Formats: sequence, structure tokens, C-alpha cells
Amino acid sequence: MYGNIGTDDPETIESYLKRLPRNAVVVNLGCGPNITRDLHHLARALWRFQFHSTLILADLEIELIKDQVWVPGPAKVRVLAVNAATATQQLGKASADLVVAFGLFGDLSHSTTPKGTGKAAWPAVLCECFELLKSTGAIIVGNSCERQPFEEFKPVLEMAGFSVLHYHESAPIHDSSICGGRRYLAVCRKRDKRAGRNGQRRSPLRRSSQRVRDRKT
Repeated sequence: MYGNIGTDDPETIESYLKRLPRNAVVVNLGCGPNITRDLHHLARALWRFQFHSTLILADLEIELIKDQVWVPGPAKVRVLAVNAATATQQLGKASADLVVAFGLFGDLSHSTTPKGTGKAAWPAVLCECFELLKSTGAIIVGNSCERQPFEEFKPVLEMAGFSVLHYHESAPIHDSSICGGRRYLAVCRKRDKRAGRNGQRRSPLRRSSQRVRDRKT
């Protein structure tokens, strides 16, 4: 399917793939190069629902997938080595219609941010997701209810400027001993409407960090 997801997740994921506009950009952030079959499933779904789109498979490690042939798949597939905490440096701001992150926030690399992995890296990565998305874009986040408790993750989502549109939990598609028990799926959109100096909407967390830096200088 789409990775280590829940039994009820494919229907929700595909409902958003079907809504994509022509020439949409979909970023699978932290795609996981060791689940090639699932990445091909995502490419095939885009081929079915919105062929005239671009799929970007982004991960720190891409050796296993960089030479794959994504057929069937959308019009364009790009495989890029990307740090989730600095994704806009390579992909650009307001460039994506949809970001999918299945398992990313529960398995961030120790090199993602100077603060390290785990919860400490959530704000930085969510700020990048916020600025990576177009104003009408959405992010779909999925993970283990145990490894990434949503009651802890949701406040950071909201601080980054996202509103939760949809949330559900379901049993894991794969062996629960491997993927950590029940899974959740959350669909979020950008909430904040204020713009930065370049006209782009900025995450409230990033604006707060900028104000701190401005006071220091």
C-alpha cells in the first residue's frame, strides 16, 4: 500500500489524491527508500488519479531508489536527497500541493536538526512543511499511536500554523510488532494568513524565532 499505515487510511489518502489539480506537486517527505513497493503504489495511484502531476520522493537516503523506473506513474517523478528540516532550500517555498509523511515524525534522523531527533525536531520540520505548501495545500501525516502520540504532536502542528481537518485511528495493515500497533492518520491545512516580507505565508513558529533573533540584534 502506502507504507506502514492503518487499514482505514487508503480511502482517505486516495480521496485527496483525486482532488489534486492538474500539474500538482506531491512531496513524499521521508519516503523511506526501503519500501520500494509502497512507493511504486503511490506513483501508480497518481498515474490513476492525476497523471499530469509531479511526484517528489524525498529522503536523506536515496541510493536504493534513485535509479528506479516509476512505471506506471505520473508525468514526472523526481528522487531527491532532502533533509526534512531544510526541504525548502531544494524544493522552494509554496511549491507543493500535497505533502505526505508516513512515519516521518516518529523516525527522524539524528542529523535532521542540530537539536537532534525525536520531538525536538518536530517544530523545525513542521515549519518547513508549512512553507513548502501552497496556500491551498495539505499535509497528510500518519504514524504509530504509540511511537508518536497525537496528543503530543497536535499542539506542535497547531503552533506551526496548521489546522487538523481530519483524524482517525485504525489497526495496522502490516504486522503490529513491526509497525508499533494502532496507526493514526491526520489531514491538515495551513491556517495562518499573514505573509512574510517576500509575500509568502510564514509559520507562526518561524515568525516567533525571527522575533527572538531580531531582539538579540
